[in-house]
Amino acid sequence: MTLRAALAALCLASAVQASPCRLGPGTRIDARFTIDFVTSGKRHTVRRELHSVLPAQARVANGGKRLVAQFPAIRTGVPKNARARFDFVPVVTVENYGQADCSLGVQALYNSRVAFAEAKTDFAINSVITVNGKTTRTSSRAYVSCFDGETRIALADGKSVAIRGLVPGDVVRNPITKAAVRVRNVIRGEEFSGFMVEADLGGGRSVLMTANHPVPTARGLVAAKDLRADDRLAAEGGAFRPLLRLSRRPIDRMRNVYNLELDADSTSDQDHFLLANGIVAGDWYLQHRLEAAAHALASR
Repeated sequence: MTLRAALAALCLASAVQASPCRLGPGTRIDARFTIDFVTSGKRHTVRRELHSVLPAQARVANGGKRLVAQFPAIRTGVPKNARARFDFVPVVTVENYGQADCSLGVQALYNSRVAFAEAKTDFAINSVITVNGKTTRTSSRAYVSCFDGETRIALADGKSVAIRGLVPGDVVRNPITKAAVRVRNVIRGEEFSGFMVEADLGGGRSVLMTANHPVPTARGLVAAKDLRADDRLAAEGGAFRPLLRLSRRPIDRMRNVYNLELDADSTSDQDHFLLANGIVAGDWYLQHRLEAAAHALASR
């Protein structure tokens, strides 16, 4: 999946201190978003607002220390240009939930649309978010996406969550090192070409991913499209298991796919693994590295 056909995911932490903590379901949210982006060689600025309250069904994460609420996607883009539109999903979090030093933050997950696949598009986003009087500025570019949205990712607290429900700041479990690793970015967007690969180890361990997603095998790290029927894939703990079934599916261009950028500065492969539906797979860093190596080889 190319950068021009992807989703830019931003972690925008805008903190409002409260002591004692009164942040939780029912807390009033007033946020303003100023979004600056470039498409088809032209720069645009749009402004949107969110006025709501934290819902009662907000997800409690990180061992009860974090409250997460995703709000409905907000359509934005270029006025009077139906193709140059995209959605962003406001995500409100309460850090240190229930503690005296709790804080309120807003994140925005950006989802590119068909227009941003144009050659002249530089899908760079500069955002200014003001929530309850506190302002945060950030910049980001488009990223790459790879898992089906229903793929369940193992968290550090022993639970699992569908990847579409994860947000920056959630903590996942590395199935190889056993480390708890913070999610730096959640990457979501449409896949426009190629196919999906489904790898099945049996026992409910089956994962659906795009063709370029990195998968550790007994013969090394490979892209999903290069998996072979006789490959053995890593499961929980790193033990390699034989593939029971390997298949391909056509791309559903109306269905988002997702990836995670983990907060791991190490360049070692083992620090960039996560457990997806019981199968070990790589994060965005490993995908980017694998694609760069393939491109360099093809250029020789």
